[in-house]
Amino acid sequence: MVLNQDRFQSEPASMRYRVNPFDFFSDLLSLFSDQMIHLVVMLEGQIHPESLIRAANLAIKAEPVVGCRLVQEDDKLFWEKIPQIRNEDFFFQIEDSNPVSRLQKVLSYKIDPYQGPMIRINLIKNTENTGDILVINANHASMDGKGMKDFASLLFSFYRGERTGCAFHTEPGSVSQRILPDLSSRISNRENTNSDGVDWSDKFSVPAHSMHCEKQVFSVLCLSRERVKIIHEVRKKWNVTLNDLMLAAVGAVCSGLTQWRLRDIHLLTTIDLRRYLNQVPQRTVFNYSTAFEVAIPVFHDESLMETSLRAHEIMDQIKKNNPGIEGAIEAEDLYNAGCVKARYEMQKQWDEVRIKGKRSPLFTNTGIIHPGDLDPGIPVSRAFLLPTHNLPPGFSFAISSFGDVMTLSSSYGLPAFDSDMVRELYTSLDKIIPGYDSDPGAYMTM
Repeated sequence: MVLNQDRFQSEPASMRYRVNPFDFFSDLLSLFSDQMIHLVVMLEGQIHPESLIRAANLAIKAEPVVGCRLVQEDDKLFWEKIPQIRNEDFFFQIEDSNPVSRLQKVLSYKIDPYQGPMIRINLIKNTENTGDILVINANHASMDGKGMKDFASLLFSFYRGERTGCAFHTEPGSVSQRILPDLSSRISNRENTNSDGVDWSDKFSVPAHSMHCEKQVFSVLCLSRERVKIIHEVRKKWNVTLNDLMLAAVGAVCSGLTQWRLRDIHLLTTIDLRRYLNQVPQRTVFNYSTAFEVAIPVFHDESLMETSLRAHEIMDQIKKNNPGIEGAIEAEDLYNAGCVKARYEMQKQWDEVRIKGKRSPLFTNTGIIHPGDLDPGIPVSRAFLLPTHNLPPGFSFAISSFGDVMTLSSSYGLPAFDSDMVRELYTSLDKIIPGYDSDPGAYMTM
């Protein structure tokens, strides 16, 4: 492994860089929502802890934002490099003969962005010497889903180099690279947007039984390679995207929880805003995503194909009008308002949500994790991203594909959501997705 230490050390430890609007917006959401991103990597072999720690230290130096903390000064928010990071600040190890049983524990670890660092690497060692599990937790202010995949790829590249002795060359990034031009200034017609803005306190499709959260829970539905092959064959036959089909499936299942014959199901879905940049700066992890609302009319007695075709039409129309720009403009406006006013506005919106007790579910397609990007030199059986956990009444869905294997996951709070209701929702989701009869999915909670 080769990391240009001179260049890294030339950046003063006390250097501060102002956060970008998307970092700022994620920190605002943490007023009421646990802004964490999780990557779970299930291995078919054993990870060497000392090599992993050395690789993690190199990865943190190469992506310095994860070795920072947030600092507020004069109504502004900054990234500040932490002068000294100890291994125990970011690395945790636990052992069990059944590593899956310890997932909930390591997924529940919190990261204080004002103390840092922004990353936590958890190794669950299998005492039966079969397969370990690696879980990476990150604060959303430092990275989005793509940023998490980029960081994990870097970590495994360093780890592979540690174990094989083959040099891995990279230049360290700089926190200053996160300073991006206003996205709204890149759009020639700011008025050419989908709607009047993102009303993230809009109607919520899945009923919340209370506003009380005692425990953070994740539900996961794993679909095999054979099942995914069937799904792609069907969606190609219908001439829709995987995203269209899954939006339709989630909408249909949420609608099925009501007694209405027709209902517009409102879902927030995420988008990577890198598509609007002429070029992305030198490799560095980013938090550069936002969400926009999709309203999908669903009839109780119609087929998934009919709903998918309608979702495809709706998404095609949305794509013509700069999707996600409303969210970007909102983030930039709050950023320019300063910390005090922005937090006041966000708290006011959250209080309205608490009174209404309703909120749109969040649906995220995190894209494909290519096996070659997660290569520690040990076979990986499964890898998936979990959605950001939102305090009640929030409910998040995520699709994550590792090669040809797909994982559908959700995050929510108990007892705000009844676990039996969530299981029923996932059973219905499994049944409506093509290929269920020949290859049902595997459901578990963490």
